[in-house]
Amino acid sequence: MSSPFESYDDLEDADERLQAADPAERRVAIIALGHSGDPAAVAHLANMVSDPDAGVRQQVAMALGEFDGPEAANGLVKLLVDPERIVAATAADSMAEFKDPACAEIILPLVKHAHAFVRMGALRALKELRCKDTLKPALEALLDQDAAVRVQAIGVIGFLKLEESIPALTALINDPDAHVRRAAVSALAFLAAEARGRDDHTRAEGLGLDGARDGRGNARPQRQRLARGRSACRLACR
Repeated sequence: MSSPFESYDDLEDADERLQAADPAERRVAIIALGHSGDPAAVAHLANMVSDPDAGVRQQVAMALGEFDGPEAANGLVKLLVDPERIVAATAADSMAEFKDPACAEIILPLVKHAHAFVRMGALRALKELRCKDTLKPALEALLDQDAAVRVQAIGVIGFLKLEESIPALTALINDPDAHVRRAAVSALAFLAAEARGRDDHTRAEGLGLDGARDGRGNARPQRQRLARGRSACRLACR
């Protein structure tokens, strides 16, 4: 079946279609906009994030998930704080599909939101963006009172693959929450596996992971941190 929005002119007429009195008709129009693949559709979808019908807002959250980039992110961050949990959860799922690092700047403020679900959704979205600017807020989120938020923060840190995060991850081996402990162990194991997989001596030497020693014959700090991380993994898995 062809979409009711088959051309740019039809997209320009979308606002009229989206004002239908019947929420079901508005949802059909939103579905078509999402399937259009036309970036111009994002602006029309963003205008619907405050629709009075929760089902329509949920459909908007799903449709925006078909797009990537800051404009779609601006719409979804509003839906992530929606009072209806099903709408917010759908927005979180859609945000998790983002790949454009430019979305990070828009999502980052939500890491400090008052509601744990919003903080968790923001961190979940930031994980896939792999943006180094997310490291500091993710490290701070490791102290969050909500365990689910801490787990998502570990995900952000793990995806960044930065050795400087090893001490913070190692400290979570003793976290009171089992899910947090498992996430920390997995992240440390991932970092250790990455280090072991670097068989290119030149690259390893550049990172200080080649077993090089300082003037006193001691392992360099980067290697020591990785060794501590692997030791922590072994202890936690006993």
